[in-house]
Amino acid sequence: MAENQMEKTERENLLICGISHHSASLAEREQLQVNRHELPKALKTFMSIQGVTEVVILSTCNRFEIYFCTTKNDRAIDVLYRFYRKFRKLDIRPLAHLFYTKHASSVVRHLCRVASAMDSLVLGETQIIGQVRQAYSLACSFKTPGKILHKAFHAAFRAGKAVRSETAIGAGQRSVAGEAVAILREKVPPEAMILITGVNQNTKLAAKCLYDAGYHNLMFANRTKYKAEKLAAQFDADGFSLDGIQDKLNQCQVLISCTGAPDFIISADQVAKRLEIKDGGFVIVDMAVPRDVDTTGISGKNLQVIDLQDLKNYLELQNLQRKAQFPPAEQLIEREVSMFQAWLETCEDPVLSNIAEEFEQIRQKKLAELANDLSPEEQKKMDDFSRKLVRQMLSVPKKYLTVEQSREKQ
Repeated sequence: MAENQMEKTERENLLICGISHHSASLAEREQLQVNRHELPKALKTFMSIQGVTEVVILSTCNRFEIYFCTTKNDRAIDVLYRFYRKFRKLDIRPLAHLFYTKHASSVVRHLCRVASAMDSLVLGETQIIGQVRQAYSLACSFKTPGKILHKAFHAAFRAGKAVRSETAIGAGQRSVAGEAVAILREKVPPEAMILITGVNQNTKLAAKCLYDAGYHNLMFANRTKYKAEKLAAQFDADGFSLDGIQDKLNQCQVLISCTGAPDFIISADQVAKRLEIKDGGFVIVDMAVPRDVDTTGISGKNLQVIDLQDLKNYLELQNLQRKAQFPPAEQLIEREVSMFQAWLETCEDPVLSNIAEEFEQIRQKKLAELANDLSPEEQKKMDDFSRKLVRQMLSVPKKYLTVEQSREKQ
């Protein structure tokens, strides 16, 4: 590789620092979450950190991840320390063990797994690819991704599409909201009155799952009354604002909540008042991060609370069947990672980067043709050999291009 290209690669470090349901509990994630209303400010704050050249922030109920490029050689976690100090005036060093970090092609591998719903709480769930697209689109609207993150995210979109269409990981229409409703159906009868707070993809999915299962006694509440009424109209129900929510709580047997509020929207006192009504109990399904409903100090046989931590425990056994589809999905992801790596090594020269990507596609195609005739061990050896061969072949045009560039400068 030419000297100037090596320096550029060293300057542009691709990193991720994140926290998810794998690395931290719900209570631990709550204090670190950045909600969707804060994301524009978060993007601007992160871009203001010295050395940062690109950033995309992915924030969902079960993960908060920052994908970024920096010209510094800092650790990803050190950059995150600076972000939280500037954004929240929060020292997260005592919480460093909750975060995971990756760099270079490992970032793309992780992002492809996320977009393919292989890293989700609900394996194969359908929402995550849309959430990744939304995170990327929002970042693009603020012009915070550059060529490296553009390339990485488009690789992830292709991987997500391939995994869903070519494996059984994404079979069916799985979602966090759908699984929460599945648990709920075991606890309450179809005639139960259900109050849903918040208007977003999760609450819309929950309402549809409930309605399709025969639960037609629904109410909707939201900070903006119009949005609650608009969603309610789809289910022949009524919509309300959050003002006067106590009256609606007193009428329902189930509360499903998922808003983007930074604090509780329903207090412990309001829950306690609802429990004073002796009508067979009260079930709360809280899908928000941070949680919407404060149940601190409240307990008893008349109250059942289901949050994302409970959902995680419920899903562990169900997800085992989906993991059988991981090997073919991993192969599809490695295809994208290999092409990204080939591009990254030559991205400073458009001609070389195009050649490198085409070489990689040819390499993968020829390996696929041989796959049935080789053992797993032989396939690995052939993969390693062909990678080295392609790199050596690319070194020839690199050498001549470097010579030509030097002559032009003279």
